[in-house]
Amino acid sequence: MEKILISGDSWGRGEWFGDERNGVSHGGLEYFLKFNTDTHESNKRYHVVNSSVPAGSNFDTLNSLKEEENIKQYKYVIIFVTDYLRGCRFDLDKITNKSDLIKVYKETERYFINEFSKLDNDNIILLGGLSKIDTSLIENIPNLKSPIPSIIEFLTPDKKQHEILPLLVTKQLPDNAEYEYLDYLEEQLKRWDDVRHDMYFLLDRQHPDRNAHLLIYRKLVDYLKLKV
Repeated sequence: MEKILISGDSWGRGEWFGDERNGVSHGGLEYFLKFNTDTHESNKRYHVVNSSVPAGSNFDTLNSLKEEENIKQYKYVIIFVTDYLRGCRFDLDKITNKSDLIKVYKETERYFINEFSKLDNDNIILLGGLSKIDTSLIENIPNLKSPIPSIIEFLTPDKKQHEILPLLVTKQLPDNAEYEYLDYLEEQLKRWDDVRHDMYFLLDRQHPDRNAHLLIYRKLVDYLKLKV
């Protein structure tokens, strides 16, 4: 039986009811990999391990994967990539303009792409969750693949994902923040709010529901030629 490892934040855990204190209402991708979508019986083809941590950062994901005793044993390592600024090592409350924020974001993004590529596994699948995957950064990295660079745009092709999710930034805005910077953050918040009211996010307005995870699963089945 082949092994698959799922890691990430709460998006990697599946569908949530209410807020994260209320628990998972459906196992999402993990469930669909474990059970036949028609009979709901165990498919007995994959042993699935899920190390996703609600509210976890990409640092948490990376550290968890580094602690795996034998990550090479997994046929695929599937990572739900969360907000790059979550757990960011930079002082966000000192940023006063758009260009500096983008610089911090891009540096953090490159750091994680580089660190994920160092993991001892040949098939690391990056799914863009709260942060979109810049596929130009991985096109020459053999062990990194991203069949869904943006889950948001995959589910809602009429919408454009936020460039940077500013939820953490707006909590730490300095008094001397530039007006252009504030306008940019407001635009990004509007994009996220628009997505939160889409049918795939209506259950708690934070996470993709089971129907969204089924579409993600089907995309991975087709892309990875999974046994179903």
